[in-house]
Amino acid sequence: ASLSILTDIVSFDARNTNEAVTVYPNPFLTSINIIINDASQIKKAEFRFYNILGEKVMSTTLTKHTTTLETGNLPSGIYFYKLVRNNKTIQTGRMISQH
Repeated sequence: ASLSILTDIVSFDARNTNEAVTVYPNPFLTSINIIINDASQIKKAEFRFYNILGEKVMSTTLTKHTTTLETGNLPSGIYFYKLVRNNKTIQTGRMISQH
């Protein structure tokens, strides 16, 4: 039997990513940071955070280069995010909460 462990590597160099935002840390404890990599895609974009059941647990409109969301009230588990602008999904991802 073999065990494979996959980890997500977050790049903090916006020049090396095609993503509109960088979301870290992953896994997270009490907060997550959202950094805008491509300001042209972000104007009035909404960051939506969902639990494993697909229920929206928080959302915010991104207006600054860096946004911090407090997540200390969320239980441990897997979460998904969606970045939406003009009713179109720009970016999605998965996050893990480790309380």
